[in-house]
Amino acid sequence: MNYMSVQTKPIHLPTFLGPINAQIGNISYVICAIIGGVLALGKVGGFTLGGLASFLTFNKSFSMPINQISMQMNAIVMAMAGADRIFKLMDEKEELDEGYVTLVNAKEEDGKLTECEEKEPNAGHGNIHIRMMAVWIMWR
Repeated sequence: MNYMSVQTKPIHLPTFLGPINAQIGNISYVICAIIGGVLALGKVGGFTLGGLASFLTFNKSFSMPINQISMQMNAIVMAMAGADRIFKLMDEKEELDEGYVTLVNAKEEDGKLTECEEKEPNAGHGNIHIRMMAVWIMWR
């Protein structure tokens, strides 16, 4: 099973719908601005620049709820896909503990894994050893 495709498949459509709806609203705004500007400058039908500004504000306020609904649908679909993966994981059969597991250091030699003799001091007793750590803090 390809987990990458299973995870990304349910979110393709809602991921594209939000930006597509936003661009449709922007295209509508530009078309209204161009046509309204031509009408206002040509004084056709008594249309003024003030009327154009009012109509463009109306155009943006009309497309805003549609964009918000598409973004909310995106969040809902992504949450449902995540919940589906969680429920599938919960439905899996439990693994049986058939004994103790001993962790050892291993190395690969000639394509086969072999146990190393050198061991970390206190390894496997809940101790955490940090060998090399770099922390970068950036301030804006």
